[in-house]
Amino acid sequence: MQFPTTAIDTETLPFGKGRMAPPIVCLSYADVDGRVRLLHHTEVAPFVRRALAGGATIVTHNGAYDFACLMAADPSIVPAVFEAYDDNRVQDTLVREQLIDLRRGDFRPGRYDLAQVAKRRLGVDLGKDDWRLWYANLRDKPLSAWPDGAKRYAIDDSVATRDVWLDQEADGVPADQHNQARAALWLHLCGAWGIRTDPARVTKLAGELETERDALLVVLKAQGLVRKDGTRDMAAVKRRVKEAYLLMGYVPVPTTPTGAPCTDAATCDASGDDVLKAYGRLGEVNSKLNNYVPVLRMGTVHARYGLAETGRTTCTIYLGKGNLQNLPRTGGVRECYVPRPGYVFAGADYDGLELRTVAQACLRLVGHSELARALNAGLDPHLALAAQILGVDYDEAKARKKAGDKEIDNARQTAKVANFGFPGGLGAERFVEYARGSYGVDISVERARDLKSQWLQRWPEFVAYFAHINVIDQVQHLFSGRVRGGDVPYTVACNSFFQGLGADAAKRAGWLICRACYAQPDSPLYGCRTVLFAHDEFLLEVPDDERADPAARELARLMCEGANQFLPDVPATTEACIMRYYSKDAKSVYDEDRRLVPWPE
Repeated sequence: MQFPTTAIDTETLPFGKGRMAPPIVCLSYADVDGRVRLLHHTEVAPFVRRALAGGATIVTHNGAYDFACLMAADPSIVPAVFEAYDDNRVQDTLVREQLIDLRRGDFRPGRYDLAQVAKRRLGVDLGKDDWRLWYANLRDKPLSAWPDGAKRYAIDDSVATRDVWLDQEADGVPADQHNQARAALWLHLCGAWGIRTDPARVTKLAGELETERDALLVVLKAQGLVRKDGTRDMAAVKRRVKEAYLLMGYVPVPTTPTGAPCTDAATCDASGDDVLKAYGRLGEVNSKLNNYVPVLRMGTVHARYGLAETGRTTCTIYLGKGNLQNLPRTGGVRECYVPRPGYVFAGADYDGLELRTVAQACLRLVGHSELARALNAGLDPHLALAAQILGVDYDEAKARKKAGDKEIDNARQTAKVANFGFPGGLGAERFVEYARGSYGVDISVERARDLKSQWLQRWPEFVAYFAHINVIDQVQHLFSGRVRGGDVPYTVACNSFFQGLGADAAKRAGWLICRACYAQPDSPLYGCRTVLFAHDEFLLEVPDDERADPAARELARLMCEGANQFLPDVPATTEACIMRYYSKDAKSVYDEDRRLVPWPE
């Protein structure tokens, strides 16, 4: 049977922690030929199998949730679901609406649930009342015993999804809808599986942070930066920042946009004043205690990923604060995340992904890139720029770095800040703020101007790249064709090309990895699960046995295979490692047979 394009929607038992793909109560469908039907959960699996086998184009709104529930209910359909996504036969009206709004320059997170979209596009009020909370009471009853309101509520959603899809078709099919729909599915599955924490590690971390906080408060109260009641005396803090920087001879004193002295941790740490360093550290400690420790105490953490304007992912924690994509690199927070019993983590992040994506963007947009040439030759771009700064050749810089030359190390750190900061179109003043805030590097405006000149001499393609940004009226992403329209600020446009390209590369890799984990029994990754995605990094749970080595190697291979569909001229590289717990310090460790083994042993 050949199915017409068909919109579906499921009603499920309530979702929650550990229940991110709950049992289905019913499924409604509405096809483009006008057929509409409500199916009891006992009828759902046969229908879905027929639809997938019949080559149907299936339309959903937030289909990642629907298909996660459908696959959990009937694992036999998993390969067919992944095949349908691969064949572009799943279209998600939520994803499409986001892409259409991006194209219009009207992207606004928080307005893409079905009721909002149906109201805007169709003028339909879906009347989102409390029926959805009643479906748990109806699951074991035949449809004939259901109240009319419960039936109508379920059917209205699939009809609205179909009609929204038709209206979107008339609006112009958005580029990149299929890649983004695939990404939505694997990211949802990642978050639904969740990542575990170790209670003993969490308790130890919380105790250490509380002890450090109390010690810092003693010092800061004695110095007058914190009052006896524990509140901060911001006037005293700003005064001390100003005095410290003037003492160092730093003029102007680092200030906020309103002109007040900066009091952030990076400014305090760079002040040379031990008391201000303690003040900055107090903020970091309190942040971990107030934001990270409560999440760690949840036991299993479920991330919820979304789409950002650049194409990158956003991340929130279900029932918690913060996200998993910007965890502190030091201080023990990451180390609290552990695999489930019987498993280890296999992890990998790309080597300099944003450098490769911006080099690829330059090649395609302006036709040349010295940065691409350096990367493809295996050079360290930061060391190459450091050599430019110091007026030495690359081989000398490399030899001096190997010998532990401090001048080279300092120049390379400065070069690193430049290589990551200037491609985004920063001027000297903004670069000073970026260097201090992101890297704790203190640099004058005059030195920033000189540094940018040296950077442009080493990577001259950026003169043309910035000229290109100045004349475009929208951002059309390379390879995916996704459009970001509207009034895109200059620096945002500069960043969008390479950040969006990196996001597309990583999302494609994530799909290949997820497909291998769920739908390819012959893959070394089959049965493994992605537990965390952080822009250029993947973390998977893999069996703690002889399968760990081939699984980790396959992770790295698929990361490169997926990314290189978007980086044909500056191929991605990565190396996997195996971990007993999550850490940025983890290294690839091999046994005498060159098999990857867990770090640390």
